[in-house]
Amino acid sequence: TIKLSDETTIKAEVATTESDFNGVRANGAAYLAEISQQTKTLDGKFYLREQDGDFGLGQQMGSETDTRKLGVDGNYRWTEQFSLSTSAFRQYNLATDAVRDMAEVRGNLSEKGYTLHAGLRHAQDELGNGDTNTSEQFISGVSYNLLGDKLVLRAEHDQSLLRSNANGDFPT
Repeated sequence: TIKLSDETTIKAEVATTESDFNGVRANGAAYLAEISQQTKTLDGKFYLREQDGDFGLGQQMGSETDTRKLGVDGNYRWTEQFSLSTSAFRQYNLATDAVRDMAEVRGNLSEKGYTLHAGLRHAQDELGNGDTNTSEQFISGVSYNLLGDKLVLRAEHDQSLLRSNANGDFPT
């Protein structure tokens, strides 16, 4: 990790694993490169991640196994109560040649004890066989803090729009 300034950080990580389960040997690697900036009004991050299929000891999320992901996350605080957040990435499945594109933008309203958010999401998978599965969604949610912020109750709903509900990982 290199701190370029009080607001900007560069991070790079490399990890490898080697395992032998009942005579089945596996070697894998994972990489991360990230640059982030945090100011009073803007937080942003660009990243590149890659994880080999044989990386780890079985504890990694299956959706990240054998993938390369390039993305950006951002949050702009208009006021103390209102912010606008964005997230977008392209993920390559290195085993199947599938490509996923996801982009999301949402408005967030926070008051003492609760938060509301609403926005839009586009998720599209181009599968290795040439098929394309797309979901266009309205996303919304609310959270409420109880017991001095020790307990958080949440409710969220994603609603597909215009009959666009083909992406199995982003259903209604």
